[in-house]
Amino acid sequence: MNFGEWARIQVTQEGKTLAWLAKEIGANQSLVSRWRSGSIPRTAYFLKVVLVISKLQDQPFNQVLKHGASSIGIIIDVD
Repeated sequence: MNFGEWARIQVTQEGKTLAWLAKEIGANQSLVSRWRSGSIPRTAYFLKVVLVISKLQDQPFNQVLKHGASSIGIIIDVD
């Protein structure tokens, strides 16, 4: 699963859309669509998405960061 698909699953589980996510992070919807095609987001957008999802799901930032990083092939230990 790539980052875009991971992000889509996270926001749709909370009744939101990728268009909503794009607006929340100040990005064009086409950018978010490219992530679903396998593009990896720039660091700033990656962190914005993690923060938005963390708040949306009322989950610790570190936990969401770990899962988001895993979706782009980065294993981090933030516990």
